[in-house]
Amino acid sequence: IIFGVVMPGTMVGASLAEQVAAASDKFRGYIEDLLAQFERRSALRKERGVRVVNFVGHGRCGKDESATRFSKVTLADYGGATSTIVNPMIAWCLGLDEETSYKSRHDNRMYWFNWCNEMRKHDPTLLPKLLLGQGDIVVGTRSHVEVKAAAAELVDVTIWINRLNTPVDPTMEYDAYDVFQLPNWDWIDNNKSDDDYQSLQAQINRIATSLGMFLGENCG
Repeated sequence: IIFGVVMPGTMVGASLAEQVAAASDKFRGYIEDLLAQFERRSALRKERGVRVVNFVGHGRCGKDESATRFSKVTLADYGGATSTIVNPMIAWCLGLDEETSYKSRHDNRMYWFNWCNEMRKHDPTLLPKLLLGQGDIVVGTRSHVEVKAAAAELVDVTIWINRLNTPVDPTMEYDAYDVFQLPNWDWIDNNKSDDDYQSLQAQINRIATSLGMFLGENCG
């Protein structure tokens, strides 16, 4: 039982490794399909000149908003964060419907984090690859080994989002300093008003321009 949630009969008493292994087998087709889509989308990204960005930072710093804004001024599609990809599998492990599982993810934050760590144990790029099977933007990278592997193999730039008074996320294994050690990184100060010349949108536009992807506002 996790925070009052009763697992399916097959998962009661199972270790986390056993749960992830069972879910990986149960959802094998789902995983293989996303990996195949990742390969197809990778080729399409090269044809269209779409660069892959990874928005990172503590919970509620503005990663989803930044990804959405970025997608509206470029050809990059935002298919959702890592949590949307793993939710069907975690919901199955917890014996919940997907909507309830997703809405309660913050209550089960450490379970989700440990589950994802187990899932990517043999391939730290697995979850970003699955995510890039349904979009062109990475959001939700929490493991230090994962963000480094993604930077080395999958993404063109890793972008740290700074927002004042954002609670420290206990599931984040790295911070801004670690991001600044990566070969290609950028920074967003998400503390400006919309009418500030350095507003969030202005910073998104700057990054899109630096990657040769900016199409102009109101293009999407």
